[in-house]
Amino acid sequence: MVNFYAPWCGWCQKLAPEYEAAAALLKGDGVAFAKVDADTERELAWKYEISGYPTLLWFAGGVRSKTYYGQRKRDAFVKCVRNSTAEVPIITEKADAKHLLATDFLKVVGFYETLEGEESKELYIASKLRPDVKFYQTTNPEVAKMFHINPETQHMVTVQLRKKDEGFMEFDHSLPGKTLAYFLCSDEDELPCYKGKAPPVFS
Repeated sequence: MVNFYAPWCGWCQKLAPEYEAAAALLKGDGVAFAKVDADTERELAWKYEISGYPTLLWFAGGVRSKTYYGQRKRDAFVKCVRNSTAEVPIITEKADAKHLLATDFLKVVGFYETLEGEESKELYIASKLRPDVKFYQTTNPEVAKMFHINPETQHMVTVQLRKKDEGFMEFDHSLPGKTLAYFLCSDEDELPCYKGKAPPVFS
């Protein structure tokens, strides 16, 4: 998690002890808490479209995943971080999706009505089986459209290929996590591949 702040900001000063307390509690979890003085690092703040202070961004796999809008309390930070690291990162904002779309690596995005269902659990299983591939999920129809997902279609998963000019590959049904992981290439390959006969679920 990264805290973009300004030294003169009263809300930032109020946040600081809670943020530092959460960082101390999560030190053993392998989660980094960082802070950026947006007054000094203006180019970095501009890159991430920081328009107010404090702004808290969550990064997964070194890439911006979402903006934190929860309570600015130690326990709320701890809960958010542990939920995020235990599950597939959730994309909630179009701005965050835009950042992910611009990155050049193989990524899988699942769109579901709820993140409490079996489909989300299967995506989580796939993510653990394929740590070389970045997995994300969303319930936001507008975010789904950005990844070429039709919000009217349930249980849709797309794969954004590493070669941007090749576009996306769609999975029209909810696949078991092991099956989804099996049919994805490793990050050493530039495109998804099918080891054996592909199941009849691709469009």
